[in-house]
Amino acid sequence: MIGVFKKLFHCLQRFVAKIWRAFFPSLIVIGVTGSYGKTNTVRAIKFALGKKFSPLTTDINLDTVFNLPLTLLKIRPKNKALVLEYGVDHRGEMKTHLRLVKPQIGVLTGISPVHAEKGLLGSLSGIIKEKGELLEALPKTGWAVLNFANPYVRQMAKKTKAKIISYGDKEDADFWLKNAIVRLKGTSFLICLRQEKKEKEIMVKTRLIGRHFCEEIMAALAVARILGIKEKEAARNS
Repeated sequence: MIGVFKKLFHCLQRFVAKIWRAFFPSLIVIGVTGSYGKTNTVRAIKFALGKKFSPLTTDINLDTVFNLPLTLLKIRPKNKALVLEYGVDHRGEMKTHLRLVKPQIGVLTGISPVHAEKGLLGSLSGIIKEKGELLEALPKTGWAVLNFANPYVRQMAKKTKAKIISYGDKEDADFWLKNAIVRLKGTSFLICLRQEKKEKEIMVKTRLIGRHFCEEIMAALAVARILGIKEKEAARNS
């Protein structure tokens, strides 16, 4: 009986959350998915967008199924952007998330065999299919921010009709990593990028320790660029 009540309450919550989100048609929705790095990427995007967008993000301590409607209900007029973590570990969950809220900007952090067990996503191809649905849901006028350092993500680029901006560890990406130095005090690295047919470099320093944080910050800078924030300003916020 308690289980039935919880299910009905959750359905009602989703219904109300969808209606509430409709009151904010100009809100920019950014969806982050992948096998790793989602939570830190969401946080990096929040800091990169800064006060200009007053971004609202999903709570890091809740399961995504319950997290998304609760986050939507927290939207206020001051929020110009919504940064959501689209976590999935069972078949069909991405469709459930997308029925509630679809992003205009999608970020794919990487693919690995996490949740490939039988009863979850079943296989690597199952993971690619499930997480790829976020890219397929992006509008033609939207953007896909893709981690080209991950070979599976590169292949998934064909799943979207949206414009693509990439980041990675090679020069064929729009943002690429150079000279990362990891110390006990933090991590410093150069980001190279192309702008108006020219290449430029930006030095980024963070108190976070680990090379993987470089990718997450690059993803955040890519989102910031899409929304008209200059890379140096976004890097300072990050």
